[in-house]
Amino acid sequence: MAFEHERVEVMKFGGTSMDDMDQVEAIERQESADAHTVFVVSAFSGVTDKLFKIADGLIPFQKLGSEKMNVTAFEPLIQDTLQRIRSAVSQKDGADLSHVENFLRNYVAHALKVLKFYVDQLLVASEGERELLKNIVRDRIISIGEVFSAHALSVVLTARSEIGKVYQDIDTTDVVPRPANGLQIHPVRGADKLKLYQDISTGLGGKALGVLKKGQSPIVPGYVGWVPGAIQETIERGYTDWTAAIVARGLDDQLSQDGMAVDLTIWKEVPGLLSADPRLVEPGYSGKTHITHNDFKVALLRRIITFREAAELSAGAGMKAINPNGIFVLDKSRVRLFVRNTFDIQDKGTRVIPNGEGHKNTQLDKEMKGIRFVSGKKNQTMFTVESDRMVAQEGVAADILGECRRLGVGVDAITTSATSLSFSVNSNDPNIDKLQLRLRGLGSVERQDKLALVCCIGNKLRGEVGLLAKLSAILGHNGINIEFDGGDKDSNLTFVVDQKDYEKAVKVLHGELFDETK
Repeated sequence: MAFEHERVEVMKFGGTSMDDMDQVEAIERQESADAHTVFVVSAFSGVTDKLFKIADGLIPFQKLGSEKMNVTAFEPLIQDTLQRIRSAVSQKDGADLSHVENFLRNYVAHALKVLKFYVDQLLVASEGERELLKNIVRDRIISIGEVFSAHALSVVLTARSEIGKVYQDIDTTDVVPRPANGLQIHPVRGADKLKLYQDISTGLGGKALGVLKKGQSPIVPGYVGWVPGAIQETIERGYTDWTAAIVARGLDDQLSQDGMAVDLTIWKEVPGLLSADPRLVEPGYSGKTHITHNDFKVALLRRIITFREAAELSAGAGMKAINPNGIFVLDKSRVRLFVRNTFDIQDKGTRVIPNGEGHKNTQLDKEMKGIRFVSGKKNQTMFTVESDRMVAQEGVAADILGECRRLGVGVDAITTSATSLSFSVNSNDPNIDKLQLRLRGLGSVERQDKLALVCCIGNKLRGEVGLLAKLSAILGHNGINIEFDGGDKDSNLTFVVDQKDYEKAVKVLHGELFDETK
């Protein structure tokens, strides 16, 4: 097939956006004027949390048997999905909806049939194997939300199309083959992710491209199959961002030879990427009243940011562009990334440009220089390992960080001296206590819990004389103690503070840096 347009736009919609399928249709109508569109969708808002509860009720932690796994628990979800479709497609549209209920029920029945094998294994598995199997079972149940929303959107958009366009939801459950033995599914860490991601992007990109070649628009559920370690554990909540990045990367790899461009737009309920989480810095902030960029008086909308800024933000809290694993997928690709507002579709939002696109001494370069975001995250634990061996023996620091890698514990911030190394990790990591035990074999270990990271993110920070001293003074004058500072010094200056001071730290730094009245 010869493509009508020279561009493909992959559009990711979150749960709140999906709740308004009229608005999704309006966006599709606008964007499809000059591009072929591909949808990647989350479950409707609140559905994933409900599925968590269903999963926990079905998993036989002790006495429950696999005979308890039946479609009854999913009846409210089935009825809710049917009602959403009926509300969006009236009888006068001429849509035949008789097949939809069968699809929903059959999908649940099939998923539970597959899971029965894993549930039965739970009864005989070891403690470590049981935890992995529980995650896999929970993961598969939670995926039903994305499958339902994708099918609902395909039915609604096809029924309402004025030009007879077909929207086809894609089955993603076979992209990652299900092994015969569930115990073979282990988490993927570090460099191993690259091979997995490449395989998934090739598979999903191929599926989407096949639908596009038929002249249809693909709709991809956020869930992509049996991800090692379970998608909730390996990719975490927000995995639909990752799926969208995977699809965009896969299409780009397969369409680049034809000279076609691929864009990825993350449609959110905010105007784009703001200078800080508006819940912390914007007076009177409410998701119901702060819709367009004009509604924000303190938090600043950044129209253009670098890929490095987006990557730094993805690792922090608040206004991240995309799930961190999605940033990993897009690194060094040709895919153009945008963050736009579902409810203000004429606005262009935020555009993410390659790190080298701004050139020295250009106006763009000058506008993007300096700190432009204040972000961070709570629930941090800091380990300080002291060892006199660091002075005379090489490789001690590598040994310390090697233990983190072997356990799959991500390090968020780090600082070193001649005889010590301090680093922070997520306090909720399941291997944090095991890490502490292993570190004791390398030196004396101090552990501090209930900390937070506060990150000042921007471009070319290294050349600003006195910047670190200025930031430290702002925090100190407001009674906020700094445990240590880290970051790469050129795009991210990071402070570790007490968790109780986190919100105050973000507010005072943002106020001093960006409030022009001060």
